[in-house]
Amino acid sequence: MESLPEPVLDKILMDLSLKQLFQLKNPGKNAVHSSFIFSSKRCLKIKEKLVIKTRKKRRRSNGDQDNEQNLLDNDFFYNNFKDVISSMTGLKEVTGVPRHSEILAFLLKTCKNIDSLEAKLQGNSDFDFLQNQSLKMKNLNLWFLNNHSSLTSILSACPSLENLSLNVLSYDFPSIDLPKGLRTLTIQDVSHWTHQEYQIHVFSSPAIQTLEEITVNHVELYPFQVKPAPKLRKLTSNKPIDSRILTSLAMFSPFLTDLEIKMPEDGTPFSMEIRTLIRAKFTSITREELKEVIDKNPRIEELSFSFRGTKRKEVLTHELIRLRNLVKLDLSSNDKYYQFSFESILFFLENRASKEKPIEMVVDINLYSDTEYRTPLLNEISRQKDLGSKIVCRIGDLDPERDFYDYYKYLGL
Repeated sequence: MESLPEPVLDKILMDLSLKQLFQLKNPGKNAVHSSFIFSSKRCLKIKEKLVIKTRKKRRRSNGDQDNEQNLLDNDFFYNNFKDVISSMTGLKEVTGVPRHSEILAFLLKTCKNIDSLEAKLQGNSDFDFLQNQSLKMKNLNLWFLNNHSSLTSILSACPSLENLSLNVLSYDFPSIDLPKGLRTLTIQDVSHWTHQEYQIHVFSSPAIQTLEEITVNHVELYPFQVKPAPKLRKLTSNKPIDSRILTSLAMFSPFLTDLEIKMPEDGTPFSMEIRTLIRAKFTSITREELKEVIDKNPRIEELSFSFRGTKRKEVLTHELIRLRNLVKLDLSSNDKYYQFSFESILFFLENRASKEKPIEMVVDINLYSDTEYRTPLLNEISRQKDLGSKIVCRIGDLDPERDFYDYYKYLGL
């Protein structure tokens, strides 16, 4: 080891695990060359990423049920985490912090340069020590939130936060005081993951000038709670959305280009006022609703939707062919009642306004529909593929993973 220069030692040691490095730093009875120990100390300091892996260990209770308990995969780290973290002065990214409040508190106290953190919060963790502190955190992902003071303390110490993801058990959303420079916000209700009573949360979007992206899962959005976000470019929600929200976004978010929403199915009147969409995904949309979306947003380039209604042929032959910029279309569904016929797919490919551009298309096809159009469709798909298009017609009745074109090519037809 004496003959190895320090740059070579550094390169070797950077590939070692934390446990191996720490054993070199504290060799005990094992004789390790001093230069090797010195270099391992330096490697600990300059390591920028720490990933803490967890595993689930099953323990039987009364012979009937298996209780699951999250344990640290590396007991070495749990027993020596203070020494390990203290040695990693260059730490910038930490992932998988378990539900041990002592570990998270020590991380936040010690590593002031952390840029990205993913952590699970424990019940009533106390983070009052963060008052009047300023961390350099830009990316924060917190799991199992059910405590208002914990979140408030952490957010107050992160004035530079840009990306925030909150996975909550129970929380009063309207009281969130978010950093003013936030760019992306994700809220997800995970109470149903833990077999707790499912609660519908209400989210009040913040009036943040810099906010560009909002994602809400299993969380209600109400019109009067959506505040102006002039730079907002993407909204995602898997709960039925009120069209009044879209009207508000049309007025106050002129740069909104990406929309992924579930349509209301309770007969609530729908109105699409947004006219800036480039990428859109709709769950459970009717032909009439889709027609309005296309009328107001003729510049759509990527479109995906699951269809609600019976006029599938008209959607392809009358609505989608009008989109001149369309380059990506996803009509896949696991419901056999929403498969498209040979004729409608052929008509779309031959008459789409964007046929001079290659298209990526996924659609479920009815293999037993109008068979006289089967050969013309195979020929058209072959022609489109030669132009650079990627067309997948899934055979739902036969094999959802098998493509119609490849299937008949395999049969030699």
